Amino acid sequence: MKKVISFFMGLVLACQMSLPAFAQAGTTAQPQTPPQTAQTDTNQKGNTQNNAQQGNANTQNNTANNTQQGNTNTQNNTQQGNANTQNNTQQGNANTQQGNANTQQGNANTQQGNNNAANNTQQGSTDVTALPVINSDSYIVMNASTGQILISKNPDKKQYPSNITKIMTTALALEFVDPEASYPITIEDVFPTYPESYRFSNGTYVAITQDEVVKIKDLLYGTMIQSANDTANALADCTAKLANRSIILDDGSTSYTGGFVEMMNEKAKELGCINTNFINPHGLHSENHYTTAYDMALITRYALSTPDFQQYFSQTEYTMEPTNKQSLPRNWGRVKEGMMDPSNENYYQGTIGVKVGQSAQANNTAVSVAEQNGVRLICVALNCTGSNAYSVQKDMVNLLNYCFTNFNPITYTSKELAPKGFKTPVYEKTEKGNNYIGNATYSTDSDFTIMLHKNFNKNDVVISTDIPGRYYMNENMPSTITFSISSERAQEASQYMVPTMAALKLKASVLTFSEIERQKQEARQALFNEIFKVAKIVLIVLLVLFILLMIIRIRNKRKYQKRLARKKATEARRRQIQQSSGQRRQPPNNSQKRRK
Repeated sequence: MKKVISFFMGLVLACQMSLPAFAQAGTTAQPQTPPQTAQTDTNQKGNTQNNAQQGNANTQNNTANNTQQGNTNTQNNTQQGNANTQNNTQQGNANTQQGNANTQQGNANTQQGNNNAANNTQQGSTDVTALPVINSDSYIVMNASTGQILISKNPDKKQYPSNITKIMTTALALEFVDPEASYPITIEDVFPTYPESYRFSNGTYVAITQDEVVKIKDLLYGTMIQSANDTANALADCTAKLANRSIILDDGSTSYTGGFVEMMNEKAKELGCINTNFINPHGLHSENHYTTAYDMALITRYALSTPDFQQYFSQTEYTMEPTNKQSLPRNWGRVKEGMMDPSNENYYQGTIGVKVGQSAQANNTAVSVAEQNGVRLICVALNCTGSNAYSVQKDMVNLLNYCFTNFNPITYTSKELAPKGFKTPVYEKTEKGNNYIGNATYSTDSDFTIMLHKNFNKNDVVISTDIPGRYYMNENMPSTITFSISSERAQEASQYMVPTMAALKLKASVLTFSEIERQKQEARQALFNEIFKVAKIVLIVLLVLFILLMIIRIRNKRKYQKRLARKKATEARRRQIQQSSGQRRQPPNNSQKRRK
């Protein structure tokens, strides 16, 4: 038994001594060579991202599993064309496509089929609806999910927003307020002096009064449904008080409205609205109160992500219950938003919400959100010179109808976008220079969908990245994947869509050599700990077995001693019995015989 225990103890000791060398051998550091930065302008078309592609401006690849190389006059088993030539008797020029049902057409940028048809491929439908005639000076249609701009006109031109300002007011307020809470109306709410004195009775208002106690949801519905300036101002003041934001005016008084306006501009800057400036929360005209179609789309996209915003944006009617100052209920309903009214000629199926505005300086402005087949689009139209609010909504109906009719979703998987990740070396800036300390990997863990005009297909999309050649520690170095139409077809695409479609932010994972070494040490330690745990378990089992053996041995020894004692006792009794029986059988002695 002692030999067995000694053998196992020696085995455990040998494992412990050999483990560090074994673990070190299994985690040998790789040479610290800076990786080559991934190519940052790559044509990734269809499903051909795992194969080499070569060509020039007039050659495209239609094969998913083979490397092709060509020039402007040659293509193998695929259909291409250039400015004067297309296979199988097709002609065209850079701007014209001709043919019929039996003729395939080409232009200066080459039409191609998809990856499943290597022969006799055909470009997408040529029956394309022309862009509608729009009266608005600026407009934009954006995919609410991805931020992709489908079509636009003067998207960065500064315009007066008018009442659509209230989208920002409502969304920002919802980050702070409790709609079910009560709020006492103050004099600043109904007779504001910042940035100037307003008379809300000259515009849309619901006649809330000083010291009237209202529900905050009344202010929210009044702002979105009735587009009331007094409720928007009260909502702004209420929010600023909850956020503890205010400014001191020149006369020494405190203005919560001013504090809220600061919050609006901070949020706009955070969203990337570089051409927006707010002066008030309701949208009454001011020379310095402006935005753009693009910025307003960003604001609306943010608003849609705010909890409960859609509830107020989509509601068409609401009744404000009597208050301590008003004995009768106040009934509100949308009267200008024809896109939400099935009986109106401007009604649009799938409309989620509409906000319209009008002033002499802004003309007609509007924002709408509509969804069809799982695709949600934001439409902004500014400075529409039509006669009323319905004219700007007609513009939006035409824009939305064009986009839903002519655009199709194209999805790229995460493996297509970054099959192995994009790597770039990581450097640390020091007084002596830049030290190479590791690698950064840019990647995405989600699929991404773009909206592509039906006159183009996946093979026409160019995927490029702006990954830096070097990544510096402790510096913010974001990178994106950009989807755009190839340069050969960009001019043609601009007639139907925005050629630069969308950008997907990549995640950067930095792994330094010191971190790698730390991970190796942790792995070795973890392995040693696991083996040590196993060894302890083995020792405990052996100890338990030893104790059991000892217990069994002692017990058996006692049993043996008891059996031996019983045996000896039995033997003694047997001898005693034998002796007793021998005495009884002994014959009489001779002296007795002689007496007789």
